[in-house]
Parts: sequence; structure tokens; C-alpha cells
Amino acid sequence: MISLVIITLNQQEQLSKSLPLWLAQKDADFEICVVDKNSEDDTVRMLEDMEEEYTNLRHIVIPRTAHGINKDRLAVMLGIRGAVWNRMIIIRPHVIPPTEQWLREIADTWDPGKPILMLPVMQGSKLTFRQRYAMYMAQHGRAKWALGHAIGYSKDFFMSSGGFPGKTSLPTFNALVRYFSKPNNTQIIKDAEHTLHSLVS
Repeated sequence: MISLVIITLNQQEQLSKSLPLWLAQKDADFEICVVDKNSEDDTVRMLEDMEEEYTNLRHIVIPRTAHGINKDRLAVMLGIRGAVWNRMIIIRPHVIPPTEQWLREIADTWDPGKPILMLPVMQGSKLTFRQRYAMYMAQHGRAKWALGHAIGYSKDFFMSSGGFPGKTSLPTFNALVRYFSKPNNTQIIKDAEHTLHSLVS
């Protein structure tokens, strides 16, 4: 049982391509929650139409009154707090699964004792140098960056850790890794079979 949280802003075109692939996942109990950061395109209307067909799809729109705070982190926090299941996969709209069984296989692979799951996202035909270096660091117990625009996280762990740290200039997913990842609480997906793909090359 997994909650898929998608953070988006004016990415209707990418969502229109990636959402059907996620909704087509087989043999898995899952929900999809799309958190919209006040898109000016027709993202919300598209989601409302799709929700009439898919009962496991819903969306959240962050308040327009949310000034003076990092809207990306607010979106992630709202997605985490609103997630039905404890285990979550948080992604960007351009991330797509490599197979129709990916969610089930990840659910089976994810060690319940590891609240952080580092997920590589391949852009093009291979991982970037930065991704490979980040994976090397993580394998040696010094995880500093996410492996792409996707990360697995435990809702209980996020809430008990106090959420995001105070002042940091790190991108959202990197902050979730840098400040909270330890050798004993982080699992790394390394095999090509379960490497996520990207609509953006």
C-alpha cells in the first residue's frame, strides 16, 4: 500500500502523459495525490475530470495566501500530511514508471525498517554524473543528494523528524536526504530494472 504524491506547477502537458501510466499500475494498492502549486494552466480542471473516472486519484491545491514561504516545500508537506498510506513515493510530473508492475515490486522490495528510499530517475539513456556520484556517496553512508526527481519516504518518519529543517537553500528533495538520511535508515534502488524514467531527456 503506497501513496504516490506528485508535485506540480503549470505542467499539465507532462501530467497528461505521466498520470495514465501511473494509474495503469497493476497488482498494487495505491492512491495518487497531485499537489498543485496554483497552476495557471488547466491542470486542476484536467484532474477534476480524471477523478470522475479514477477513485484512487485526488488533488490538493496549496492556498493562494501562502506568501513568504517555500511553496515547493509546502506542497510536499501537504502531500505527505494528506497521504493515506505511510509509505510514499514523491515525484515530479515528468517521472514515469518503467513497467506496469513497478509500484508493486517497489512495495515488495522496500525494507519496512528503512524510512528513506532513494530512487534514481534516468534522463535519456543513462544516469548523469551527478546522479552516479550521489549514489556512490549514499552507498558509502554519506548521502547528500537525491538521485533524481523522486524519493520514497515514510510519513511517520517525516512527521516524527519535525518536517523540513529551518533555513536551507537546498532543493526540496535534496533537503529530505541531506538532513535525515543515515546509513541505517536509507535504502538505495540500484538496479536498472527499477530505475524510473523521465519524459524530459
